[in-house]
Amino acid sequence: MVAKGVNGWDVGPAAQTIAVTDLGNKISAGTAVIMPDEDVSHTIADKYLTGRTINYDPIFLRWDRQRSAAEDKVSPDHLVSEEQLAKELLLQASEAGKSSSNIWRRVGAVLVKDSKVLGQASNRHQPTDHTPWIDGDVRMNYGRGIGIEMTTDMHAEPILIGDAARKGEALNGADLYVTTFPCPPCAMLIAHSGIKRLFYAEGYAVLDGERVLKANNVELIKVNVELPPDRADIYRPYPEN
Repeated sequence: MVAKGVNGWDVGPAAQTIAVTDLGNKISAGTAVIMPDEDVSHTIADKYLTGRTINYDPIFLRWDRQRSAAEDKVSPDHLVSEEQLAKELLLQASEAGKSSSNIWRRVGAVLVKDSKVLGQASNRHQPTDHTPWIDGDVRMNYGRGIGIEMTTDMHAEPILIGDAARKGEALNGADLYVTTFPCPPCAMLIAHSGIKRLFYAEGYAVLDGERVLKANNVELIKVNVELPPDRADIYRPYPEN
């Protein structure tokens, strides 16, 4: 069906359907092959196309395993370098992050509405800060970017949004200051919370967090602020495997 559709465009050589197990017979050794740079293509090439020159194109087709864990540079709506208040609030968020007991990543956040600080928080293990030391750290079982939802650690963003809901505080038009760009689940929560501006100091977007925020008209503002150097002592990258 796909080959028939492509041929209907009449824009190049005729397309044909080949069984994956027959690729080695149809594509001679030394032939250059162009494939999308995603996990299924790599598996097929390794199994059926040995001896061929494979050129992997970074075109996006789907959320494969490799792409799902990729860190993409965020394209902020604004870059703030001189606004002192934004810098001070992000430094406050950084200080709040130090209270986390997470050995891998400590993120701080400050929630502001109508020039009033509604709260500050860090990511915290549940139901107690001591959970990973009592029961073991779940994240030790997963590599970087794998099973990100498998954790006893609650992120700073949902803690603040949940506290606001408990207190009856509407967040329409609120600002959120966070040291590190939100993960995908936090991005979705922020997008539907009423928060309209997200200030961040560092980090990359994983999966479609940036797209979800922008689709819900959340303004992304990167603040050019130098976080305290001692933050390096409270952050360790997740193991790669």
